[in-house]
Amino acid sequence: MWLLIIILIPSIICSFLHLYHLISKRTLRVALNNHPIIALICTTFFIQLIDIPLYIHYLRLGYVWPQTAVYCIIWWNTDGPPFGTMVTIIAEASLTRHILIFHDKLLSTSKKRLFFHYIPLIITTVYPFVYLVLLQIFIKCDEPFPYDYTLPWCGYYPCFGYYSFFSQWMYYFNLVGGTIIAVISDIALIGRVIWQRHIRLHQPFLWKKYRKMAIQLLSVSIFCSSFNSPMIIYGVLIYSGVLLDNNDNLTVDLYFVSCLGMLFTPIVMILSLPKKYWWGKWRMKFFGRR
Repeated sequence: MWLLIIILIPSIICSFLHLYHLISKRTLRVALNNHPIIALICTTFFIQLIDIPLYIHYLRLGYVWPQTAVYCIIWWNTDGPPFGTMVTIIAEASLTRHILIFHDKLLSTSKKRLFFHYIPLIITTVYPFVYLVLLQIFIKCDEPFPYDYTLPWCGYYPCFGYYSFFSQWMYYFNLVGGTIIAVISDIALIGRVIWQRHIRLHQPFLWKKYRKMAIQLLSVSIFCSSFNSPMIIYGVLIYSGVLLDNNDNLTVDLYFVSCLGMLFTPIVMILSLPKKYWWGKWRMKFFGRR
């Protein structure tokens, strides 16, 4: 618990500074390659300010408090949708970087940018929220839902979590699919950049541009995928029937690992910026010139 609290504070600070950096300057704000990062930071902010504090509160007490249905519903909707959104945004960003770097003509007009950039980003950002909210509206419990206040999220899932099709779709398509797409796209991107470096040695400026974009994306993807994969794999084993019983203690521990990944992500993103930003710029703002 204390580890989460210690990391949470600098993580929030990094999210704020990075978001301020991207939206305070028009050139950065309108740059297409920054839009997925802005969406990812906003989603991470949501998790940092609501979901993780609720999880820390549960770890401190050992049970859910206050023990009300409204509290449980709020916790469900501040955990599942943002977590899924992080995965889908990273997957979309991994694919979009191929277009930005190697097929920039697809973004040469406003209509093309709308079709190949804005619409995919909006869908991947909004889809997990809409999907889970609609399921909660249209799938009703046959009996009053048995909230278990001794477990995190009051028993893990709303009613739809016990309908195999919807729960498996959420895991296999949203989480597993998004993670696989991100990993494959990142590997392909690094391979293409390395190949371009060898066949275009006379264009060092282009290679420098590719390298910065690739390193930023790869660092974020590695952290998110590494910390989230244990939780995702465990869920797949449960839904596929390989594991018949859900180990509550293991679930809490795996989510703890996922929380660490979510908290480290803003720190990794801001450290992936040039040193003159995260060291020089803010040192001058807070301490003045030396």
